Amino acid sequence: MLLCLLCIVWALYCAFTRHFDSGINGVPLFLVATAGVLWLAYLFSDQATLVFNMGGLLQVFVMGVMMATAYSCCNHSIQHGNLAILATMSYFTPVSQSCWQACGWVSIHTQVLCME
Repeated sequence: MLLCLLCIVWALYCAFTRHFDSGINGVPLFLVATAGVLWLAYLFSDQATLVFNMGGLLQVFVMGVMMATAYSCCNHSIQHGNLAILATMSYFTPVSQSCWQACGWVSIHTQVLCME
């Protein structure tokens, strides 16, 4: 249900952001609101307590920067770019991601086997 709502909201955002563009980027507000909702969902769940360490915090920071950059680029493309090319390239993204993940998994798996 939440996924369907997300798809509808994202489609509406993509459709209306180009028409109501006033030079304001809505991505930071979207990311902060999403983080807030996810932290609230965690606080009201009965999940185990989080344990923080430097490696985990570094991974969260790097992934956060990469995700914010990707959303900002996508938002800029929606506002100022060619939507047909953007739609075409967005269908290539899962294929590209699968290839990168496969290469990363093979690399990690090979390193683990060599350590044994």
